[in-house]
Amino acid sequence: MISPKGSQLSPKLLSLLNTFEATLSERLEKLVPKDKGDILSLSWMKLAMESLSEIHCDINNLITELDLPVADWDEKWMDVYLDISVKLLDISNAFTSELTRLNQGHLMLQYVLHKLESDTPEQFTRASSSLDGWKQHISSKNPRIESCSPILDNLVESLNLPKVKNSSKGKVLMRAMYGAKVATTYICSVFAAAFSGSSTNLLDLTVPKTLPWAQGFSDVQTTVNVEIRNIFSCGKFTVLRELEAVDACVKKLSPFLQGGAGPTERESFKNSVSDLRTTEEKLAQGLDNLSKVVDRFFKIVLTGRDALLCNLRKAGGAGPNSMMGKNVKEQLVRVTVGGAKVSPFNDSLWRTWIPDDEYFKSNEGSTRVYFSGRIKYQEGGPSREIGPDNVYGSARLIKSKNASIHKMNLSWEFLVIEDYKYLVRLHFCDIASVSLGLLFFNVYVNGHLVYKDLDPSADTNYMLASPFYLDFMVDADNSGVVNVAVGPSNKSVAYAVDAFLNRVEIMKMNNSMGSFDGKVPAESVLKCQPRRKSGCILLPLIAPVCLLLSLSAFMRRRIDQEDSVPLSKLLVGVPETTPKNVRNSDIQLK
Repeated sequence: MISPKGSQLSPKLLSLLNTFEATLSERLEKLVPKDKGDILSLSWMKLAMESLSEIHCDINNLITELDLPVADWDEKWMDVYLDISVKLLDISNAFTSELTRLNQGHLMLQYVLHKLESDTPEQFTRASSSLDGWKQHISSKNPRIESCSPILDNLVESLNLPKVKNSSKGKVLMRAMYGAKVATTYICSVFAAAFSGSSTNLLDLTVPKTLPWAQGFSDVQTTVNVEIRNIFSCGKFTVLRELEAVDACVKKLSPFLQGGAGPTERESFKNSVSDLRTTEEKLAQGLDNLSKVVDRFFKIVLTGRDALLCNLRKAGGAGPNSMMGKNVKEQLVRVTVGGAKVSPFNDSLWRTWIPDDEYFKSNEGSTRVYFSGRIKYQEGGPSREIGPDNVYGSARLIKSKNASIHKMNLSWEFLVIEDYKYLVRLHFCDIASVSLGLLFFNVYVNGHLVYKDLDPSADTNYMLASPFYLDFMVDADNSGVVNVAVGPSNKSVAYAVDAFLNRVEIMKMNNSMGSFDGKVPAESVLKCQPRRKSGCILLPLIAPVCLLLSLSAFMRRRIDQEDSVPLSKLLVGVPETTPKNVRNSDIQLK
């Protein structure tokens, strides 16, 4: 058993590592099929990608359970992990590109079947030409897949067990990550070989025999590699089983399309068309299922990086998007609720939105929901600059499954620095309700009921999947925590969604001294500045301009609101007057 120099693994760490490696071995053994003919079928590839996703979920769970302190982390580990995750995202995108290309070929097959099933001789020529086009399309090379080879080479170079000193937790994590990297690199090489039509990308990896999962990995690699190389040696049109079945049906049809089907051959022709229809449907289903699991793997890799950084933030580190770092000036936390990380490349203003898992405090009874339809931005409401589609396309919710209403709230906690004001913006987009007018819920901030009986339908002009948001100004108390929550109201309806939230933004404003960084007021800093001519001219000009802009923004927001909410009302309960335009409801809260 591994252990850091001069120390032994604790029973807890030993149990965590043994559990991970035993599970890894089981997941690998499942990839050895009973029938070798299943290898490189879309169903087997789906199983392999599902196993890979589960392995990465196991790593994410291990990271959470280890709860590594910042002192145990080496920057090299972080660099390696982040570099590998980027490579895996590139490979996932390449696989998605190839699956999309194969789906395009499937559309061509559907066109051919439409012509053949019309049973008119003049359509045979068109069908024959379309089948030739399908063959050319399927046999063409995808540049994205060709680019996987150097990425795989880099992944192989990273396959080592780094030496870890004075950190039992770090050594456990590095050993577990080694197993995950080996499995990931190998399975990705199998996919790259299958999609490229060449065994060049197929890897033969060697791992230490002392590892508990080594035998399981060896069995998978030996069985799969031997069969794949046998398939390639036959020089077939394609190595994917479902595609091969379609090609066999196409070959049976070719004589009929070239010479025509006489009266005695009509039945054979119809049977061949029926066989092509059956194999085409199996191909379509297989491609669809595989596309979904590849997409899930992509999302897991994204969230895995965040899980790693979450432990750093919990331990007091100043990771990306953390509000706990030494330099908190203009720091902002942006959280996408229930969804995966949104990178700057998917945001029109180049923002990063991190998953809410670190902050979410009420897992029991909650459900994640995802929306693939069109987000309906309305004039006067949030635009894509306020929040991109893929942020509004996910949420967490509570939903009544029977006649009783849940007596619970969804809540999130964010660590902040005391003595500062924070702008808390809660975003809503009803992507879960099946009908309008069925959803009412309450909103809470730091335990205060700040919005009672919120009705998303009324506040979006009775339109589903249309976003809006609520703004609250919060004074951080001595606890250093900002808590937000949503939950059912007295108007909540049974058998319907009881509450939901799509995303959260928290921005530090200033502290009681008017400072963004420490307890020195801004005006004191200005007074201490040397008297330079340029400063004497600019400072008096800048201050009034900033003041006018602030007043203008404040007045504009107040004009948009037909009713205002006084501070005193929030401190004792629900405001007597409810703001109608909830897209811009500024509420002061302590």
